[in-house]
Amino acid sequence: MSDQDENNTSGNFSLRLLEMMKRRGLTQKDLAILTNLSQGAVSKYLRGLAFPKSLELYKISKVLGVPMEWLMGGDEPICCLLYTSDAADDKA
Repeated sequence: MSDQDENNTSGNFSLRLLEMMKRRGLTQKDLAILTNLSQGAVSKYLRGLAFPKSLELYKISKVLGVPMEWLMGGDEPICCLLYTSDAADDKA
C-alpha cells in the first residue's frame, strides 16, 4: 500500500468512525471504555494520526455495529448498515 493509499484509508476511517460515534451517541471516552482501548488511541484514530490494528478495528466495528470493511472505506452504503451492537445498547 502506498503512503497516499494509507492516508486515504486513514482519512476515510477517521470520518466514518466519527460519523458512527455521533449516530450512536458515543464520546471518545465511551468508545474507549466499550472497546478497552485508551482514550488517547481513540483520539489518534479520530484525528487520522494512527490506524487501529486488526483486533482493535474488530472491537470498534462490533461496538458501532458496522462491518470492519465499511470503517476502512468500503463501498457499502450507510443505509445498509442496520445491525446494532449489544455493547452500544448496554451503554444506554
